[in-house]
Amino acid sequence: ELLEELVLKAQAPADDDRILLIQVYEADIDRLKGAGDAEGAAKKLQAAQELYQALVDRTDPNPAHLASYAGFLIRNNQAEEAIGYIDQLDKLLPDNLGTAQLRVRWLKSQDRTEEIKPLVENLAKKLLDKNADDDPRKEAQLVLNVGRVYSGAEFHQEAESWYRRLLELEPKAYAPLVSALVQQGRMQDVIEVCLKAAQSDQSIQPAVVLASALVSGKAGDEECRRAEPLLQSTMEAHPDNTDLLFSLASVRIAQKQMDEVVRLYQRV
Repeated sequence: ELLEELVLKAQAPADDDRILLIQVYEADIDRLKGAGDAEGAAKKLQAAQELYQALVDRTDPNPAHLASYAGFLIRNNQAEEAIGYIDQLDKLLPDNLGTAQLRVRWLKSQDRTEEIKPLVENLAKKLLDKNADDDPRKEAQLVLNVGRVYSGAEFHQEAESWYRRLLELEPKAYAPLVSALVQQGRMQDVIEVCLKAAQSDQSIQPAVVLASALVSGKAGDEECRRAEPLLQSTMEAHPDNTDLLFSLASVRIAQKQMDEVVRLYQRV
């Protein structure tokens, strides 16, 4: 209430204060919807929109504010109002993956998913062509970001393709690929990726990534048995690593091996 009073009564409230109050309002919207108070949620939605409009209706709006408002509208079932701001962003920031991600979210909200892959692939090709002779690390980051756009749209097979390309550029960047495979229920492939990673990565990371995947992917007994040698060998090599102990404990919880869970927690 104090923040609301400061912002609404100020002659020229700071942009950051407006954004902070908007975030408070959006949390209130979710809370009120959950409580069944549709009228209260609608009032908070209107109040948040008025604050946003003070930012985006300027002659020279900040692109970050346009992007934030478009995302807000999509999240709050006002997607029909968002497309104008996304188009405005495209003019301000042409060939921008962040803007493309917003457009992908908008397309999905409109059930126009068949347009998503052509949009992303065409933009990715254009951006990769621009960076053809640039730093390989920038290429890897671009490839990762393309995969993230697909992951955000739940296009996990397309994301997988880009994460495999990332793995060719950055052999230690296998976690995104594992996540995409988990989303597709392909636990055997998850184990293959982690076992291969462990051949060159002697850190705890392959085992930690695998443990997380086993839990989130609800791995079966056969998959857990196949994963066990990597988990055990990593534990032997790093017996006092807290992150590894917690990761292995999460697997044991999923396996309902509660005595082992207690033993692992006692070592933390």
